Amino acid sequence: MVDPDSEVLRFKYYLLKSLDLEHMNADSAVRGLNRDAAHALKISVPPLPKQLAIAHILGTLDDKIELNRRMSETLEAMALALFTAWFVDFEPVRAKMDGRWQRNNPLPLGRGVGPPPFLKKTGYDAPSGKTPPT
Repeated sequence: MVDPDSEVLRFKYYLLKSLDLEHMNADSAVRGLNRDAAHALKISVPPLPKQLAIAHILGTLDDKIELNRRMSETLEAMALALFTAWFVDFEPVRAKMDGRWQRNNPLPLGRGVGPPPFLKKTGYDAPSGKTPPT
């Protein structure tokens, strides 16, 4: 069970974030929030159960966004590593020179041609793209 106080604090965070207070500090050369302008804001606050639900949903969405950002970062790193291996370090050329590349073997890592083992059981023919009859 999540501590309700932390959920209420999370709701307050999202509430303050949604108020767009940035536009209120344009009146002077020194950036800052004018107390009188902030006190003049009218804010409707839902009852506690709704606050908890809102905080939970927005927190879950934030967690998902962060997870997607990290996955994207990982995929970008993998793409960069692959690009570097093939087009900077010339790994396929070096593999062929070292004898790790065989004719009819598209991958320099020694894996044979054909579908992966889990597809062999189904009879799927990857090179032709044909699926087995059902």
